[in-house]
Amino acid sequence: MNTKISITLILLGLIDPTVAQNETCSICADGFDSNLSDFQMPPLPGLDGIAGMSCSQIEGLVGNFQSDSNECFGFSLVQGFCCPKCFLCDTFENDMNMTNADSILSPDQGLTCGLMKHFYYFLSHDAPNSCPANPSDLDTDHIPGGLKVAPGLDIRGYCGCPGFEDSKPDPPVTNLCPAGEEVPATKNDLVLVPGTNFTCAGADNLASFVTDREAYEVQGTVLTYEDDCCDDSGNSTSDSGDITTSAAPSDAPGGNNETEAVADPEESSSASMMKMTTSIVVATAVGFVIFL
Repeated sequence: MNTKISITLILLGLIDPTVAQNETCSICADGFDSNLSDFQMPPLPGLDGIAGMSCSQIEGLVGNFQSDSNECFGFSLVQGFCCPKCFLCDTFENDMNMTNADSILSPDQGLTCGLMKHFYYFLSHDAPNSCPANPSDLDTDHIPGGLKVAPGLDIRGYCGCPGFEDSKPDPPVTNLCPAGEEVPATKNDLVLVPGTNFTCAGADNLASFVTDREAYEVQGTVLTYEDDCCDDSGNSTSDSGDITTSAAPSDAPGGNNETEAVADPEESSSASMMKMTTSIVVATAVGFVIFL
């Protein structure tokens, strides 16, 4: 590798100057947990050649290169997915035992708690600060745009992180409907986002976990569904005809059904993650992520 490039990458913290020049490349210096072996890479721009490959498959592939090679550096961008530093539920074990992985955090992007768990790994890997007590306090200034993690939301309580079952604000800080009114029974099963089972009941539940309305509304969108869900005038339809009545019964098995995406996020990680990462451009030459 060119000496000037090597020095630049060391200054940026993208390579470890203590690593022997001729060591075999590895995406995780200390290995990765077997639970992440099958996680598939999302189809990020610049990494199209490994989209759909698992962490274990990539580890086998990079073993063909030297640690100081350009190829090894290119693969360093997947470290956040395969060898995370911080965990959404505080510990890796808690992340694996998250009870509401299918619950939707961002309705318009189809971002579930299970997908956010992996995205948090990615965001936190090169974060300049240590793992924060609150995920929303993660320092993301190293990423242009500085996208925060669920600001103003009790994400751990909402996602069912072990030990955070009783963390929801009581009384609620805000409600989906004005003046603390309940969502009319006729609107509970109204589907708000096509291709999901995210209903007014689900939106009302998500709103109940908001801890700071002003902070939440910087990125969060669930409170924008007030007009759709709180006017008891029958099932409404958006201008595009996107809002419909849920075909699933309200007592269908599966727990918090109204907040679940139709597809299993862990089963099709690459496809679902793409919805959340369509605005990401990976610049492999300089090794950072840009949020447009």
